[in-house]
Amino acid sequence: MFGPLGFVPGLTPEQNTAAMGRGGWAAAGVPTVEHDAKVGAWFAGPPEEFVAYLKSVELRFPGLEYVHVSNSMGTPQSVMLEQLAWFAKEVKPAFTR
Repeated sequence: MFGPLGFVPGLTPEQNTAAMGRGGWAAAGVPTVEHDAKVGAWFAGPPEEFVAYLKSVELRFPGLEYVHVSNSMGTPQSVMLEQLAWFAKEVKPAFTR
């Protein structure tokens, strides 16, 4: 959905076409979730690693005050609530003024 809207910078037209269909992503060279995590576009991990990641972002961008935290589309509501509660309890307190 995001490729055709231009929200996935760096995709070639062939990669974008492949990403809009089922299968063929690897053959077209569409970046994987693992690749996106490696370059910092996605994060997955325990709270202490997320705190460390956000602290590194804070150092790189000292004026940054807000970050967007969300779940992937299709995540069940119970999982979203569990992850947001986990974030509130174990991540957010590391960033008080």
